[in-house]
This record gives sequence, structure tokens and C-alpha cells, in this order.
Amino acid sequence: MFLPESVDETKIADERRKLAYKNIEEWSLELIPENIRSDVQISSQEVICGDPECSPIDTAVTIIFTRYVLRELK
Repeated sequence: MFLPESVDETKIADERRKLAYKNIEEWSLELIPENIRSDVQISSQEVICGDPECSPIDTAVTIIFTRYVLRELK
């Protein structure tokens, strides 16, 4: 089966983006003290900025400390 180059290029770009997200999440985890790393969930994603004065796409990093959230809910 023949796939056009644009499909292959899109797939490669998606793989690079996923790797970048993974790297950002790992770097963020390294900044958190070791004794609380096991209770952390980290996620990163691209967000579109509507402000014409800033870059069109930003990276948002979400860090959730699960143990502390669960303690507050009880």
C-alpha cells in the first residue's frame, strides 16, 4: 500500500510531539522532591493562545499531588 509523504510527515511530527511531552513530564518530575514523587501525576499539552502579543501555541504543564488531594476530600 502506498502512503503519501504528507501522511508519513504527519506521523513523524506526532511522534516527535509525544516524545517532547514525555520529556517535559520527566523534567518536571525531576524538580519535585523525591519523597513525594510517587504521589504525583504530571501531564503536558499544547494550548492555543488567543492573545496576538504572545506565541500562537504554548505548553501547559499540569501537576497534581494525589495524596494531598485525596486527604482534602476525606
